[in-house]
Amino acid sequence: MAAKQVFWVVLAIAIAITGCKKKPAPTPPGPEGQAPTTPESTPSQAEPTAVKPTTPESPAAAPAVGGWSVEKIATVETGLVAPESILPDPTTGQIFVSNIDTQTQGYWEADGRGFISLLNPDGSIKTLRWLESRPDAELNAPKGMCVLNGKLYMADITTLKRCDAATGQNPEHTKLSGRQLNDVATDGSVVYVSDTAGNKLFKVSPSEGLSEVKSPPSPNGVTCWQGKVFAVSWGAHDIYEIDPTGQRDPVPFGLAEHFKTLDGIEVLDDGTFIVSDFEGGKVCAVSADRKTVTTLAELTTPADIGVDRKAGLLFVPQLTVNKAVIYKLIKN
Repeated sequence: MAAKQVFWVVLAIAIAITGCKKKPAPTPPGPEGQAPTTPESTPSQAEPTAVKPTTPESPAAAPAVGGWSVEKIATVETGLVAPESILPDPTTGQIFVSNIDTQTQGYWEADGRGFISLLNPDGSIKTLRWLESRPDAELNAPKGMCVLNGKLYMADITTLKRCDAATGQNPEHTKLSGRQLNDVATDGSVVYVSDTAGNKLFKVSPSEGLSEVKSPPSPNGVTCWQGKVFAVSWGAHDIYEIDPTGQRDPVPFGLAEHFKTLDGIEVLDDGTFIVSDFEGGKVCAVSADRKTVTTLAELTTPADIGVDRKAGLLFVPQLTVNKAVIYKLIKN
């Protein structure tokens, strides 16, 4: 009997000890009472939120670019040969088109085949060969253009050409130390010239002569707006603000992920940027705050674009298909 009593006493003590052990504490919740975010439990980005951010990929982003859209009103399908740039000039009322007319598809040949055309606003050809190469004023592969003080300036490989913007007469030229002069723009007092292969931006002043400003890599299109200078990079595929004094480095917008090879750039009156992506096959609007990109039109090899602000027209040359498209800019 004594042995049985000892057994029952030991059993009772064991049960009591077991009952006193604590259960493991539950895993604490994540911040603000949410479950911890692990790779398996991370909430989906598609889950509703109080305010969905507008990104370039979101349809809601379009109104953030000033509400701009375009409507095609005309296509120039005959006559042009490798059109690289279109310049609507408010001072003369002319619409200039630079034609490279290459036989090698190299677009940088000094072959004397280049010419300048004049367009009508409806897309019809006003004068197909308004300016041609001649013995005393060779025109090889003209690209970007601008008008300053009644002169039409043209980038032509390594030379900045100019002539009377109304008549095409009185040709002159300035040899630059560039390798592939591509675009030109003016702020009303000086002319900026991009050298894509040389990674340079030249500044040509009638009063102060020739100088350079700090350039982004492989600069292509350049434009001036309200005292500021902007350029796009072909290789770095971003947009940059340029210091016209040449002291500070170019400031990128940080939008390179949206583009492949940028070619042309213009700025609308509300500060919206219009850029052409040559290999990306599109023309895009970039918001004035430099954060949002929206595609306006998709087309083959859009080159150096031009804008007629008064008429609200966007001109897009298509280099490799010998065409140009005219769009109406629409403020939604």
